[in-house]
Amino acid sequence: EKGEIKAPKGNRKEVKASSLKSSSPSEQINTGSLREEKQKISDQIKGILQDAGWTIDLRPRNGRNYLDSVYIPPSGKGSYWSVTKAYAVFVEGMESEQKGGKKNQRPSKKSVGSPGKNHVSEEILSKLKRIVVNKRRTKVELQKLKKKKHGLLKKQKSSKGKSREKRNKISNSRKLHSGSERKKRGGCALLARGSNKEGGSSTNGFVPYEWKRTVLSWLIDLDIICINAKLKCVDETHSKILLEGVITRDGINCSCCSKVYPVLEFVAHGGGPVSKPYRNVLVDGLDTDLLHCLINAWDKQSDSERQAFFPISTETDDPNDDTCGICGDGGNLICCDGCPSTFHMSCLELEALPSDDWRCAKCSCKFCQEHSNQDAQDNAEVDSSLCTCSQCEEKYHPGCSPETTNTSSVSSQAGNLFCQQSCRLLFEELHNLLAVKKDLESEFSCRIIQRIHEDVPETAVALDERVECNSKIAVALSLMDECFLPIVDQRTGINLIRNVVYNCGSNFVRMDFRGFYIFVLERGDEIIAAASVRIHGTKLAEMPFIGTRNMYRHQGMCRRLLGGIEMILSSLNVEKLIIPAITELVDTWTSKFGFSPLDVSQKQEVKSISMLVFPGTGLLQKPLLKKTSPEEHLRSQEVDGVFSELESGKTSHVANEDSLCSANAENQD
Repeated sequence: EKGEIKAPKGNRKEVKASSLKSSSPSEQINTGSLREEKQKISDQIKGILQDAGWTIDLRPRNGRNYLDSVYIPPSGKGSYWSVTKAYAVFVEGMESEQKGGKKNQRPSKKSVGSPGKNHVSEEILSKLKRIVVNKRRTKVELQKLKKKKHGLLKKQKSSKGKSREKRNKISNSRKLHSGSERKKRGGCALLARGSNKEGGSSTNGFVPYEWKRTVLSWLIDLDIICINAKLKCVDETHSKILLEGVITRDGINCSCCSKVYPVLEFVAHGGGPVSKPYRNVLVDGLDTDLLHCLINAWDKQSDSERQAFFPISTETDDPNDDTCGICGDGGNLICCDGCPSTFHMSCLELEALPSDDWRCAKCSCKFCQEHSNQDAQDNAEVDSSLCTCSQCEEKYHPGCSPETTNTSSVSSQAGNLFCQQSCRLLFEELHNLLAVKKDLESEFSCRIIQRIHEDVPETAVALDERVECNSKIAVALSLMDECFLPIVDQRTGINLIRNVVYNCGSNFVRMDFRGFYIFVLERGDEIIAAASVRIHGTKLAEMPFIGTRNMYRHQGMCRRLLGGIEMILSSLNVEKLIIPAITELVDTWTSKFGFSPLDVSQKQEVKSISMLVFPGTGLLQKPLLKKTSPEEHLRSQEVDGVFSELESGKTSHVANEDSLCSANAENQD
């Protein structure tokens, strides 16, 4: 298939004519060597597909240094690397078409996919398929082994249980939750697309995106608007046309000067109101503006794609989590009595199991570290219930806050509650920065966006701001999918990267990603790089993911985005940025980016905070400079050739400088 392109029509006719000379396809191709035989079969199928209107294109494929054939159906929907897969889809379409014709009692025409001169038998088709010898045990054998192993484990537990209980003097009311199966499977691995560890099977069906990542490209991809559709910039009353243009994936091609502008600059170029640019650009033929096109595109996603909260059932035989909330690994875990969270005793620094009711940090007050406030219980005028801070997401007793004894003084008009004034101020400043463009060097800019959920009232977030944020979030998710392989949690089935980008919640604390913001690096309307950041009050912010589009790697884009993130966080008085890093990249983060390992007191501090962690990683921190200019930040982040010092055997854990994985976790054997 390599190097194959669409053949001229005349050549295809010659192939067809020669095939008619044989009495059957079997006689036609059952000659010559096996390699030649396979090539003839492949050529015959390609001819069939091309006669049916299919297109054969050449595109770069991840992990390969050559162009490979991609088979595209006439509808343009979908693409296939495998010629046999493409032929199977073609045959399936022909069969469904014939069935539909019979159902409607119409005389069926002989299509190119019907049995005849263009039909390839299953026997011949099988010669192109790989023959894999499965040396694994059968299901029956595996079940027998599992039962046998379970019986042995049960005997071992019963024989050791009494001595362990006697030795530790632990009450029968609490036992360690076994997460051994989780430990055997290993933690969730974060791998960049194209890395050596990716594996061939993981990229099946993934075709690199060759256009710019913009909201206009997103609209075109979803068939909301057509490429080259005419646009009109109008005044606020929509009664006067100020400027006309044509939509492209790169921007809007102006009719007066033939230059391509981002949406905002196109409106400004036409003299229109720039405060709400998407409202003032009408799509010719659709009788609507770009704002409502973006709304239609967002609504076109399925309910599962737009799901904001992911409840995990706790009504099963095993209602608890199987992963430590501190280190992200499995094993023997202690269960919280207030939520499904579980932890290693060593991570909690406990020498013995608590015999009474025990609550984790997320179920306790951040100030008094207790679940209930004994002083408040004796006073009917004081609220003893736990509240959740809308900014740092930590629990607190209103009466325990060192800054106030009155809940109303730290609540916002939108009904948000805050544990202290610093969290309230941070929340308000972040809200003011949402979707606001922050200029960096040259033509680059940084912007904070966050998925705005449907239940947020328009009084809190205006419609235009909500639509722009959600549209850019959808584009950012596509960028992250381009950078990393999907990470699906084995216990809950949750796609981690998707839920982090979409700011989704869950009743499992470890899977609760509310509070994440996405920082994007832009050039015009194009999103080049993105990072996920969650701010835990003014003490610290975490950044588990940062990635750059493949076409812009090795150009310092990650450095620019990181500089913008540090500039914005320091302006918000956030003290430090924390990242998880694998062992092989610790030296790079520390020597080139200014990060350093956490000291003992800092490790204790982060244990009480719910952070996204991966097994096999360590946490690094960087103090954030205060009130510095973008130029000073960028000069302090000069990291040209940052990965050139890495040994060749270690570079497989990260794609390159601009696809840095803050938490590039490895599988644990």
